[in-house]
Amino acid sequence: MVYQTEPLDMCYKDIEALIHRYYEAQPNILDGMPKIEMDWEHYQTLAANNMLFIMVCRKSDRHLSGCAVYVVGKHPHYLGKCFAYCDTLAVDLPDRNKGIASALVRGASLKLKEIGVQFMTHSSRTIYDKTPLFPKLGFRLTEQTFIKELV
Repeated sequence: MVYQTEPLDMCYKDIEALIHRYYEAQPNILDGMPKIEMDWEHYQTLAANNMLFIMVCRKSDRHLSGCAVYVVGKHPHYLGKCFAYCDTLAVDLPDRNKGIASALVRGASLKLKEIGVQFMTHSSRTIYDKTPLFPKLGFRLTEQTFIKELV
């Protein structure tokens, strides 16, 4: 396995395929959520403004096994502090439980620190128990996210 950063234009098709495989294999994960439709133009805008960071894990055949995608920027509540919000942390189903997610987050944290990020945030769907993963990587629980569809 090779862990590396990649620009959006080199990996967005692989990320989209991974995300679609991920959700198709677990249809109940989207209960109460809208259909997944990636807005690549928005991601391009983020990338053009140096606000997108992508760490990938590829097998020797270049198959994408996992990715961690972060939106990077100053936080409006914390003057002068740069945050990286994890937009996507995904590992292909056949490659789960092999330490790929941990390695992606560890690798991303090192690279993000190098570019001046001071804080990383992660959220996850409640269908998953990520409690063991994030504290093991040095994260602490500070907030919960609630969602309501406004129709």
